Amino acid sequence: MSSTTPAGDPPTGAGAYGGTPADPTFPNPYGGAPTPVAATGPYGGAPADPASPFAAPALRHPGPLRPPAAGYPGQHPVPVAVHPGYPSYPGHPGYPPPAHGLPSLASWGLRVGAHLLDTLLVVVPYYGLLGLALVNSEPGYDVTGAPTRVPTPLGVLFFVLALVLVTAYWVWNRGYLQGRTGATLAKRWLGLRVVDQHTLQPLGMGRSLLRDLAHVLDGWSLNIGYLWPLWDDRRQTFADKVVGTVVVEA
Repeated sequence: MSSTTPAGDPPTGAGAYGGTPADPTFPNPYGGAPTPVAATGPYGGAPADPASPFAAPALRHPGPLRPPAAGYPGQHPVPVAVHPGYPSYPGHPGYPPPAHGLPSLASWGLRVGAHLLDTLLVVVPYYGLLGLALVNSEPGYDVTGAPTRVPTPLGVLFFVLALVLVTAYWVWNRGYLQGRTGATLAKRWLGLRVVDQHTLQPLGMGRSLLRDLAHVLDGWSLNIGYLWPLWDDRRQTFADKVVGTVVVEA
């Protein structure tokens, strides 16, 4: 004969089917002792040891969210190198120096010396050929009837050679050589170069010959253009200013 409570409920000391009553916090539908929740792992069985290498990592709160850096979403800021820029040409900002450093402007005395030496290199053979042309001549009369000396065919040849020599030397020395390397023969010996005032590079044959022809402006100004480098901050003649060149020490 089973005992019941007045309300008809089973006694508190037994489970639904007898035996040990279930834990009210986790009722066992079949009676008996309930399995403590903390005694099982996520899939049943013994719980994993927190110190085990196979244990699942503990979840942590990520903490407060921070606003992303400037740029695209999620993009990390990229450090930008700051370059100080190129130093300016003395007294003239904006002209970058060449890779090997900023050269010094040539003095007026060295420039005059280079010009005289270049001229001497062609004047000596030129007047030598003219002398040979004069030697190979004979007495005669000019178109007005005045007595003069008329060159012989050999004398004419020497005269033509003198003109060809002067022209070829000018084109080669002051056009090709100076345009390609920045220096004529005399400028090379004295350590001078004619370069573009912005890039500090040689001019090329065309601009080099144009600069030589522009020296006419220096002479037409009562030679003031040739003296202008004495007080000009870039030491330029009028021809240098027209073509955009400076003369520097090599």
